[in-house]
Amino acid sequence: MMDGFELLRTFSEVAFQGSFSRAAGRLGISKASVSKHVAALESRFNVRLLNRSTRSVSLTDAGRLLQARCAPLMEMIEQTTSELQARGSHPSGRLLITAPHGMVQTAFPRLLGDFLTCYPDVQLDLKLSNRMIDLVDEGVDIALRFGRIGDENLIVRRLRRMGLTLCATPRYWARRGIPLKPDDMRKHDVLAYSVTPGPPQIA
Repeated sequence: MMDGFELLRTFSEVAFQGSFSRAAGRLGISKASVSKHVAALESRFNVRLLNRSTRSVSLTDAGRLLQARCAPLMEMIEQTTSELQARGSHPSGRLLITAPHGMVQTAFPRLLGDFLTCYPDVQLDLKLSNRMIDLVDEGVDIALRFGRIGDENLIVRRLRRMGLTLCATPRYWARRGIPLKPDDMRKHDVLAYSVTPGPPQIA
């Protein structure tokens, strides 16, 4: 079954041009395809939409009704298509980003400022949260997170490596010794902070 929008678009162009040939040229399809689309539309509605002669095409009463209803619809679709294509080449609209609270202590705020300078038509919403939220349910476009991401349904990109520092007082190191490898941490008292669900892991 042919797409209903294409049928209506073809009919609207024929009605506007008053000619199958000119409509075909405008749509970039053959005259036979235009005729086929109009015939399919008439068959679908079980009504004649156009009066055809060797020299001209005119609208029937049903055709005039359909043209009147189609015109605002076609205009809205064309405008929407143009706006979507423009957004593809010139970003605009709302962009919701979520990031952990710790990101404000990095170069992240400056990078957001640089981004808005490059794309002033983008409305940026920033939600700071250490909670692992559901991106789809909460309408989030981009989530910045530390560590591994286990959800296979997400598109994940590593932006940079984040360095971590192991800290203790000189008195503690003197009493317990300095760890030389990660596994040594299992023998130490650890105050751990985790931004991922579940208890912190020492591995």
